Amino acid sequence: MNETVLQVLLVEDNPADATLIRKLIDRGARCAYQLVAVETLAEAVAAVTRETFSTILLDLTLPDSCGLDTLRRLKAVAPNAPIIILTGIDDEDLAVAALRDGAQDYSLKGHIQAETLVRSMRYAIERQQILQQLQRSEAALQQQLLRERLLSEVTDCIHRSFDLAEILQTTVDKVRLMFTCDRVLVQRCADDGRVTVVVESHHPDCDPAIGWHIGNPYPLIFSDLDGFPTDSPPFDLWSEDLCRIFNVRSRLTAPIWIDNCSSKKGNVSKPKLWGILSVHHCQSQRLWQTMERDLFEQIAHQLAIAIRQVQLYQTLEAANQELQRLASLDGLTQLANRRHFNTCLDREWRRCARGHRPLSLILCDIDFFKAYNDRYGHLAGDECLQEVARAIHSVIKRSSDVVARYGGEEFAAILPETEATAAFYLAESIREQVATLRIPHARSAVSSVVTLSVGIATRVPNPQIDSATIVAEADIALYDAKARGRNCVVLGERQGNSAH
Repeated sequence: MNETVLQVLLVEDNPADATLIRKLIDRGARCAYQLVAVETLAEAVAAVTRETFSTILLDLTLPDSCGLDTLRRLKAVAPNAPIIILTGIDDEDLAVAALRDGAQDYSLKGHIQAETLVRSMRYAIERQQILQQLQRSEAALQQQLLRERLLSEVTDCIHRSFDLAEILQTTVDKVRLMFTCDRVLVQRCADDGRVTVVVESHHPDCDPAIGWHIGNPYPLIFSDLDGFPTDSPPFDLWSEDLCRIFNVRSRLTAPIWIDNCSSKKGNVSKPKLWGILSVHHCQSQRLWQTMERDLFEQIAHQLAIAIRQVQLYQTLEAANQELQRLASLDGLTQLANRRHFNTCLDREWRRCARGHRPLSLILCDIDFFKAYNDRYGHLAGDECLQEVARAIHSVIKRSSDVVARYGGEEFAAILPETEATAAFYLAESIREQVATLRIPHARSAVSSVVTLSVGIATRVPNPQIDSATIVAEADIALYDAKARGRNCVVLGERQGNSAH
């Protein structure tokens, strides 16, 4: 990314705000960028029509458009551009609606820091790239699925699965029955020219060839092959010696070509020789009919489609998983975000209710964090939040537990099947772990270093009661911890009030 010149479109009609935003980007940017500034929606539409922008910084109040309609109209002409809203309107409902309509982020002009703005731009670009990769994969997958299904029985069988091993085994089994032959195998072609038998189906009287390595006797690169007939070199790599070893009297081979898609432009490049499909007849010599040859090549072609389909499915799955991961994380601390916290709490509440098991919730708040930001600045505040997040995560280690950034300087931990005593022990460990970080805090009224106030609530969930109940109880305990002088842990009233 350091070598990429970011193309940034700023849509802002206030010259002072535009100058400030430009300075913020200058201060926080770690790579080259070109900024195009316009003052109206019409100019913005014209700009995105002429060129592609890495990201768009958009004010919702413009001379020729106002509110969410501004976003929607720009999104209509630039659907793939990541858009960040920069506005002076402090309206949470408007922010949620903007994100729902496709904005990647929503920031208030008076509260923007250079690092925060640049980080928001970077994350917006990354999320949009993942979405576009997802769309490309979906489009390519749909294109593959629309291809003609040749040879209904074999084709249907191999296209039902996304398991490559199952597809290959089904293919060789069906082909052996269809051709009434003694052996069918798939050879995998490695980039170094080594060819290996990876799957086969053979008559019980024939020796297995699985695992045999066949060196490529031809000085060529598989991906550059073109125009070779399917029953001659380099696709028939079985030497006369190998044919004698395995008693092969007649054989038929077909290449398995896999299309390569360029990751940048999505253009189809030269196909790559993925492997070779072979049929062996061992009982006697056999003259292969033209219809058999055509049928065999069609099967190899369909097998290539199925293999590519698996690759696209795996790419799609990976993109989906990465998108889900980004959607559930807080960008600063890399902990679960508030939305993911709510989802996990509801899920664990219902699960513990079914099993009549306890559920504990820990809420933590950094003491005098506003004073910390005022004294050390917001960048130092971000670093403080990151260190505290790592400290909390180092204490909460079970895979079933969930640690989240609950608010600005608030953190939460969901502890399924955890009694109050164990939760209190973990909360105290968290408080001590943060204290041992020794992060200086000159404006704290309770310590010279950063400390936490911690509240705990424990319940055996009732399916008739909302999970918000335990949040309210933990919040009351946290409030009590602050009232007692901060830098302490308080267990909620339902479990017996105690503090340390």
